[in-house]
Amino acid sequence: MTVVMTALVMFVLYHILYRIWPVHSVHKVPMTPGKSFTGRAVVDTRDYQISYKDPYPQAYCLPLAYLKRHAGELPDQPLVLISTNEVEKNMAARVLRKKGFTIEGYAIAGECEECSKVPCMAGS
Repeated sequence: MTVVMTALVMFVLYHILYRIWPVHSVHKVPMTPGKSFTGRAVVDTRDYQISYKDPYPQAYCLPLAYLKRHAGELPDQPLVLISTNEVEKNMAARVLRKKGFTIEGYAIAGECEECSKVPCMAGS
């Protein structure tokens, strides 16, 4: 019985830490108006309903739920993530790293109120 309980506790802890524990070497990038991410692709991992109302320029809209299936549509260059919160950022970074991408940074959406409102450039 104790073996089963220990395994269950370990399983739960692993999944909690997978979401909450910060991803190594992924640093916050300031999202300022007119900032260019030359040589990097910006990936908006927020839900479509949220990213549609608050878009970021030149971002590939690919929500977290679709990353595993559609990561191959992203360009082969370092990525900058735009996420709703830290948990979403951690999970997206882990999924994309498993797919072989390099994550150079992230930004939490809504922290740059002066950013221009341009629709996501999904797939273009």
